[in-house]
Amino acid sequence: MITQQRGFTLIEILIAMTILFAAVATSMLAFQNSMHSTERAARAVTLLTPVDDIIAHIRGELQEQVLHNAADELSGDGRVLAVDYQWRATVDARRYPSEATATLESERVNAQREFILYRIELTLTQDRAQRDFEYLELVWRNRARS
Repeated sequence: MITQQRGFTLIEILIAMTILFAAVATSMLAFQNSMHSTERAARAVTLLTPVDDIIAHIRGELQEQVLHNAADELSGDGRVLAVDYQWRATVDARRYPSEATATLESERVNAQREFILYRIELTLTQDRAQRDFEYLELVWRNRARS
């Protein structure tokens, strides 16, 4: 009398385990990559969060310095929300409004202004992360009357 065996053979179990192992290994790699990407994104967000406040501070420093002395190069540093920053500003251009463009009385007053365009080099540092930026900032001051 022949009885049929029910169940899986050893070969079938080994093939199933190999497929399962490959699926688990692939899932683990995908999970590790996503965790690494999440950590990098979190560091970038933490580093870039105070940029608006830092730029506003630099703008205020430039405007204050220009009122006293329109230096060709200015620099500074500070710390905002655990992010250290250093900046350097160099004059990119100086312009005076022309009298021909002043058609209204209020514009004639503005013709007494000197506009200074600074090129700002900004470096943000937090822990081991560092980002460099460059942008232009326009400030002005009243010309000395002669």
